[in-house]
Amino acid sequence: MDLKVPLRGLQAHRRIDERRRQPIRRLSMEQDVTESVAVVGTVLPGLSLPATSGGRLAVDRAPKGSRYLVLYGYPRISSPDIQMPESWATIPGAVGCTAESCRFRDLDRDFAASDAEIIGVSTQSRKEQQAAVARLRLPFPLVSDEDLEFTRALRLPTFTVAGSTMLRRQTLVVEQGRIAQVFHPIEDPGSHPHDVLQWIRGR
Repeated sequence: MDLKVPLRGLQAHRRIDERRRQPIRRLSMEQDVTESVAVVGTVLPGLSLPATSGGRLAVDRAPKGSRYLVLYGYPRISSPDIQMPESWATIPGAVGCTAESCRFRDLDRDFAASDAEIIGVSTQSRKEQQAAVARLRLPFPLVSDEDLEFTRALRLPTFTVAGSTMLRRQTLVVEQGRIAQVFHPIEDPGSHPHDVLQWIRGR
């Protein structure tokens, strides 16, 4: 994903990350929103996306053959070298990717006990996602829809920042290649994974 840095005011906004000794990139804000939401019962396209675990993973079935695939879509997991604009917090569903991912991480064994596997999906590059997996110690893979193939196939809700299209937060529970449940909008990313787990347990 090619993130463009605005030239105007670059020196005024430059920050140095003491740990990595790299300039922090500051993203400009522009919104171009699509609001379509996936529909329960929809058959997922037979696509595979680049995965942090290496190779590609199918997005219409659980990689280990579990009954459910929990496919949670998020805008972007932040990194130390990119500073999001202040208006980022005003976009519904933009804030909370790290908290959500960490909560899915903490509940990973509970999902496995409920015959469900987790995959996170965003339009970030696989390289960015691999850094997030290592930093957050995620036990499940993330997949990159950087080319928007999956996003466009399902007409998923998105918004645009600095010319880059990002997914709005949403979670699809997939069973036998079909969407069994859709969670959108998600108001509390930190507690949302528990809501998904409770829904699966209630089946």
